[in-house]
Amino acid sequence: MLEYLLFYKFQLLVGGVLGAACAILGVFVLLQRQTLFAATLSQAGVLAFACVVIATELFDSHGHGHSEAKVSIWFVLALNILLMAPFYFLRRRRIVNLDAALVAGIAFFSAAAQVLTVVCGLHTHLLTAYFGNILTVSSRDLISSSIVLVPGIAAFIVMYRSLAATTFDRDQARLAGISTAMVDLAFFILLGAVAALTLRLMGSFYTLGHLVVPGLFALSLTRSLGASVLVAGCYSLAATIGGFTLSLVPITIADQTINLPTSSVIVLVLVVGCSVLFFRRRGR
Repeated sequence: MLEYLLFYKFQLLVGGVLGAACAILGVFVLLQRQTLFAATLSQAGVLAFACVVIATELFDSHGHGHSEAKVSIWFVLALNILLMAPFYFLRRRRIVNLDAALVAGIAFFSAAAQVLTVVCGLHTHLLTAYFGNILTVSSRDLISSSIVLVPGIAAFIVMYRSLAATTFDRDQARLAGISTAMVDLAFFILLGAVAALTLRLMGSFYTLGHLVVPGLFALSLTRSLGASVLVAGCYSLAATIGGFTLSLVPITIADQTINLPTSSVIVLVLVVGCSVLFFRRRGR
């Protein structure tokens, strides 16, 4: 089994790093009660992915020679943030029934993505947008991910204290001279960029799972923000390695040998591990 893991070292590395990045940001998503916003963000990414795939196919058909990898990552990232911008400003204005607007956004983005891909004869790409295919990640994807993640990590470190202050007490943060509007905008852009990159390579369910479940797990065990961030990242990484390993184990059914889809197994391990914690705590 170790040989297989070494063979898929690039895939495991990219999946682990992106999952951990989502998990760390997910702690703040949960503390700020933005879970539904994150769900809408993941579905906006599906529509962005569908639009970019269609645009890429059109460019290729006209002989422009754009590579799908190059176009997809940057345009999915930008389009995902653009699609979510109206919901971001609605949240900033604290409108009534924002949750209903976000649910409507989820429905719209999902339906629009399916309609566009079916009309253009590319509906098979929709499965990739939802479930991803971590085994197809290449060393080139590792480089492109680093171009987004390295500045993102630097930005997160710089804004960490301001983000923490804004998350726990916005009024106190303003009195301390922190521009909460700028912190909110920076976090929104960072979250949108990491989510879009993860969705492009791993799928929307993988992205949403890592944005929510590790943070939920960490906040149930810890009492400090720093510990929660650390535990969420480690839990995400452990679930990624565990799910990846399980997906490589062949299963024989009716004389046919199959392997389970890697991204989906990772999500299952994430959720099952977290649910076991809750059942254990209830039993005490």
